Amino acid sequence: MSFQDGFIEERLGAFPSPWQNTHYRMPLATIAEIEQTPDEFTDLIKYVKNINDQGNVGSCVGHCGDTVMSILNYMKDMEHDDLSAGWLYWRSRYWANIFDPGIQGSTNLGLMKALNKEGAALEACAETDVVKPFEIDPCPEAFEMAQNYMISSYYFVNRNPTDMKAAMYGLIPGFPDKTPLVTAIPVYESFKFSYENGVVPKPVFGERLLGGHSTAIVGWKIINDEEYWINAGSWGTDVGDKGFFYLPIDYPFYDVELVKMGSPVPVEKMSFMCQIIAGLKNFFNCKGGES
Repeated sequence: MSFQDGFIEERLGAFPSPWQNTHYRMPLATIAEIEQTPDEFTDLIKYVKNINDQGNVGSCVGHCGDTVMSILNYMKDMEHDDLSAGWLYWRSRYWANIFDPGIQGSTNLGLMKALNKEGAALEACAETDVVKPFEIDPCPEAFEMAQNYMISSYYFVNRNPTDMKAAMYGLIPGFPDKTPLVTAIPVYESFKFSYENGVVPKPVFGERLLGGHSTAIVGWKIINDEEYWINAGSWGTDVGDKGFFYLPIDYPFYDVELVKMGSPVPVEKMSFMCQIIAGLKNFFNCKGGES
């Protein structure tokens, strides 16, 4: 299968989330927690209802949010809710303060705020546009409806494999549920080599950066003795491994977020340096670890 030049570029639309000291952050994984992570984790794949196709709109942030929310809602009540990726893209841009129609894309922080403050409307009430220029015409009940699909909080995860695995696998105290992750990645020119089988090459020094992409990470697996993240894409099933892509385990991430559907354990707001000190204390004083 071959794809025309520019296939990637017109589908990119994720900007790195701006840093804020008030972000809730996941604790560092302890040695004991790291040792509990399995070699492969593929349980969440069965909850992916379908692979979205965002068309030529840079709305990947909304489609990533749709995938993650659909998985979590299905795990809660075993029913698939048809959420609107277009709505999430539109509202994420509002909360990311991106109002220029000439700028395509959004941030995952904007998505987190939209889900936390407004929620996700259903596709039947806010049809997703997949052709530029992006437009949306939600029904009058959209904002009221969206309140049924909100998150109580969101947490930024440290961008390294051990902490991401522990968070996904439900090993961090206070976060006991297995969960997909909302991520944003830089996309380089070599990404095109994954069109056939979904295996994404690790970018090399000096390689041309094409833009950013928001992706739902739903697990990890071993391919040819190497570890890869399992990414539920939003470019349709005709590309990659039926729409799935596999990122090298040490692929660089812009940002990684975990969302909480229920009432989370309260987390004290503290300075960034205090968060680091608390995390290190948790790491080195863990049960099963050595001082």
